[in-house]
Amino acid sequence: MKILEINNLTKRYGRITAVNNLNLEVEEGQIYGILGPNGSGKTTTLGIVLGIIFPDNGQYRWFEGQYGTGAQALRRIGALLETPNFYPYMNAVQNLEVVAHIKRASNVDFDAILALVNLAHRKDALFKTYSLGMKQRLAIAATMVGDPSVLIFDEPTNGLDPTGIAEVRETILKIADQGRTIFMASHMLDEVEKVCSHVAIIKNGQLLTTGAVGELLNKEVTVEVGAQNMEILRGVLSEASFVNEVDVKLNILIAHVNEGYSAYDINQLAIQKGIVLTHLNERKRRLEEEFLQITSKN
Repeated sequence: MKILEINNLTKRYGRITAVNNLNLEVEEGQIYGILGPNGSGKTTTLGIVLGIIFPDNGQYRWFEGQYGTGAQALRRIGALLETPNFYPYMNAVQNLEVVAHIKRASNVDFDAILALVNLAHRKDALFKTYSLGMKQRLAIAATMVGDPSVLIFDEPTNGLDPTGIAEVRETILKIADQGRTIFMASHMLDEVEKVCSHVAIIKNGQLLTTGAVGELLNKEVTVEVGAQNMEILRGVLSEASFVNEVDVKLNILIAHVNEGYSAYDINQLAIQKGIVLTHLNERKRRLEEEFLQITSKN
């Protein structure tokens, strides 16, 4: 099922085009990330599909139109767009009760929600005593009130320390494991790569590319290689049929090998040529490298 369809969406603020003829499709069960630098139109896009911002052109549709375009569809969506606001002198359960009242949600299992975001042990503690990561996880818990099938997060790990980022990441993955669809915006490439199943890369409001995270990554493998005689090693690698290119970085050679080959093949080649390697390290292309290459071309 197509959870969200965005067609030719455009939003302008004076001379600035925040979203430019954007087209996206989010399928049920995906963790779909909108990736782009600050000011690329990510938050504006989320605001439009939540009915907070009105587009100048284009349209969007939730749940293939099964629940209309208004409040009935939005009731099935939980969203976190800004810094969470809670009452500092209330505990977690009390704050979630306020959220439930605002959403008109009944029979809410607050304990289960807090357990999901790893806050069950602090449910009676006042909000003002929470760390920034705990506050963000309570905000995620608030989006769960009303049992939505879709969750929208705008920069959910922004401003958090490494521990807080890891906790929020784990929480998002646990929610996704329940079968919920997640649509999130981020400029943190590492987190998108670790969390999202699919990604759209945008810049200046324009879609540059979209697809499954694994499909976007170049399958080329990079192998760092070193030996006592670097010139001989470089010559051997340059003549190898499975090596595309050899670069020099500091005192290490960087060999770009074809799909299906690895550091093992480099090592075997070195052994055949009587070369003893002093350094051998394999790494696959990461989303950060792909992102920088895609955005630099546009």
